[in-house]
Amino acid sequence: MPMFLSAIFSRIITEKKELWGSHYMTWVGGEPTVYKNGGNLNDIYNQPFFEEIRRWQDEYAYARIGDEIGNWLRPCPIRDHHSIAMEAITKYKVKPEDEATEKWFHDENLHKGLIEFDDHLTELLDPYWEQIYIKEKNISYNPQLPFTSSGIPKFKLRFR
Repeated sequence: MPMFLSAIFSRIITEKKELWGSHYMTWVGGEPTVYKNGGNLNDIYNQPFFEEIRRWQDEYAYARIGDEIGNWLRPCPIRDHHSIAMEAITKYKVKPEDEATEKWFHDENLHKGLIEFDDHLTELLDPYWEQIYIKEKNISYNPQLPFTSSGIPKFKLRFR
């Protein structure tokens, strides 16, 4: 491996630990491991785990049109559809890169909480997705939401 790539990977790993802690995860087969073994991003892209995620993304929204499109207000398979991500992680026996991620894997309370969060998010956002983006209707202001609608939907971010 060229020296400059080794330095880049060292920096990524160091910053990951210092800046992100256990909130940032990479998986065995991630960029540093693949590059160290002579691979490239195509090798990562073609892993069955990532193919499964892309398949879900197609089924959820990318390959759909009109009112068949999944809710783009909650598009993430890990955060917004946690049970889907965990099924793929389990199916492909994804291995964590470090101890913090290993703990995350086995934290049933965390997974239960994320699935409950997803259920709550579905209840909160799906009606708005349906009204604003599918039926193109205006909605009244709701302080629980980070957006409003009048005419063409516009996002209004709130930071509090």
